[in-house]
Amino acid sequence: MRCKLFDRPVLLAMGAVSVGGVRHDSASCRLSTPAISFGKFPIPPRRSWRYSDLRCTGGSSGDLHEFHGSGLDSVLSRMRSAGRGVVSVSLVVQVWGSGALFTRPELTAERVSYPVMTPTAAAGVLEAIYWKPEFAYRIKRIEVLKEIRNFALRRNETTDLASLADAVSGVRRVDTAARRVQRNAVCLKDVGYRIHAQIDVRPHADKLESAYRDQFRRRVARGQCFSQPYLGTREFAARFSEPDDTPPIDLTADLGVMLHSIQHAGDRKSFTWFRAALVHGVLEVPKVGLMQQPSKVS
Repeated sequence: MRCKLFDRPVLLAMGAVSVGGVRHDSASCRLSTPAISFGKFPIPPRRSWRYSDLRCTGGSSGDLHEFHGSGLDSVLSRMRSAGRGVVSVSLVVQVWGSGALFTRPELTAERVSYPVMTPTAAAGVLEAIYWKPEFAYRIKRIEVLKEIRNFALRRNETTDLASLADAVSGVRRVDTAARRVQRNAVCLKDVGYRIHAQIDVRPHADKLESAYRDQFRRRVARGQCFSQPYLGTREFAARFSEPDDTPPIDLTADLGVMLHSIQHAGDRKSFTWFRAALVHGVLEVPKVGLMQQPSKVS
């Protein structure tokens, strides 16, 4: 969809933005403007717009619009109802910490971390900041902001694990002293990520997506969270803030098969996977992963 910004052509695309004929990566560019809109659909003023915040697909490539006005969320619903393409607004939050451990599930005896944050770990960080049963987070992209480095750690763990039913009812006490074991772990050192996510509203939600999205952004701006977010395990606490302009690392690598999501249904759980690839420090996450046969929760 082509737009016009102060006599300069602007092309909004899924992966990049072109301003004045120059192509820019959508994850790193900012647009400073007092107010913008799509034709008669006004969008509110903001100090700076990330190109990744507003994405448009569909519509004619020859349609030309101008930016002006205010009222983002009503604009999005009006554009959807008017058939002006599919519009999605991303949440972006930056997280970092002294270490991380995103355990590969295929290695059970000793813990070895994935080289980058997994989508499940990213969703866990967002849920620690703000969560409601009326919506779910869908991770779209993870930017790696610091060099990937590893270190070894020996951790105390327990082999006495309570089932989900016992944990909910509280009928059984876990004896950690008698069942303690020491295991080595290969962890990540001094990590930083920028998480891009989409809110998927569930059918029973009583508010618009914009209400949950704005509440999340306010909590990030204030540094509020429901529980302390962590990076894979509770030993590695995560700090978070609004995103800045730190560029992702310049690394391209095939990361192999990575965990996409975990679904729990009673005493059974199922996994989805995806082929992960880091392209110039950016991990793109597909909307759905490849399914695996469900297994019983131990």
